[in-house]
Amino acid sequence: MDPWIGRFGRLAGDLLSRCVIVVVLFFLMRRAWLKLLDAAEYGDATNMLAIPIWPFYGMIMLGAALYAMVLIIQLGDILRGKRGDHG
Repeated sequence: MDPWIGRFGRLAGDLLSRCVIVVVLFFLMRRAWLKLLDAAEYGDATNMLAIPIWPFYGMIMLGAALYAMVLIIQLGDILRGKRGDHG
């Protein structure tokens, strides 16, 4: 599809997709944070091994935050023209 949409289409697609993903990751992080707080407050743990669940929500939140940071850096690179994909 690259020849059909041209440089501007690729640029717009890259910007739009990264912005949408950052917003979705923000909501995922927010939800994981709330679940982490609930799990910590109520002492939620696995049934058989009694492993606390809250650290796993923290890992989900951390992973989403790190990926969002990568996407934001990529957005900055695209806007500054450092990526050669868009000419």
